[in-house]
Amino acid sequence: MKPKQQQIKTVQDRFCITLPVALANQVRKIAKRENISISFFARQAIEEKLKQMEPFFFHENEKKLSLRERRAFMDLPIEERRKIMAEQAEEILFSYEQDSEWKELQRGDIVEY
Repeated sequence: MKPKQQQIKTVQDRFCITLPVALANQVRKIAKRENISISFFARQAIEEKLKQMEPFFFHENEKKLSLRERRAFMDLPIEERRKIMAEQAEEILFSYEQDSEWKELQRGDIVEY
């Protein structure tokens, strides 16, 4: 059986989220305690989470393409797209080989319980 859920709506931002009742109540309490709107609290939480996740989606020096540029890429012939993606894969491979941080993370102790 699904736990009860409750919607929190904010008209100003046209944003609606469905949360379990206990979590919705907790959000309301925190927003009230901090003297901020639920909308502002949700926006802050989402922005913070996106900042934490961004390194997984974008390389630091990666150019973020506009929608127009991405659509133009999709309009290219398949062979040309493959060529561009192969070049990008080579660049990423070079960066991956130069960066040893991932290797250090994998060297950690393996603990079996």
